[in-house]
Amino acid sequence: MIPLDRPARRWRTARWPAPLTTDESCVLFGTAANDIWAFLDSWDKLDHWFKIRPGATADTILIGSGPATRDLRILSREITREALAMRSQLITVGGAIDTFLTLRTVSARNRSGQLGLGTEVWVHADFCRGAGSLPSVVRSVTCAGLRAMRAELST
Repeated sequence: MIPLDRPARRWRTARWPAPLTTDESCVLFGTAANDIWAFLDSWDKLDHWFKIRPGATADTILIGSGPATRDLRILSREITREALAMRSQLITVGGAIDTFLTLRTVSARNRSGQLGLGTEVWVHADFCRGAGSLPSVVRSVTCAGLRAMRAELST
C-alpha cells in the first residue's frame, strides 16, 4: 500500500497500457440489417463466425487460438431481436468483459463504387482495469470474425 503523504511512483514501460474499450465494425454491401439478422440471431451462429468454442463446462467458452486462447466464463447473454442486438457479460482470470454486437441498415458502396443498401455490423467491448492481453485477443478474434462475415455475406 502506498502512503498518502507521498505521491505514487510512475513506472515507465516500453508498452502502453491496454485500452479499456475496443470497437470494430464492417459493412456488408447489398443487404438490409433485418435480412442479415437470420445469420446472426443465435449464440451458436455468432460463435461460428467468431470461432468461439465451447469450454470445459456448459457456462464457459474459449476464444483465440494457440497460446493466446482464453477461457471465459459466461455471466449472462442477451439477445434483443427488436433492436438487432446481442450482449454478453464474461469473466476470466484477467477480469471482466462486457461485449455488444449490433446491426443497422446503412448506405454503402461496393468495391466498384456503386451506392446501395448495406448492413453495418458493430462490435464493442468494455474491459475492466488490469485485463492484460485480453483486449488484444478479443480484438483479434473480432476482426477475424468480421472479415469472415464480410467475405461470405457481402454481395
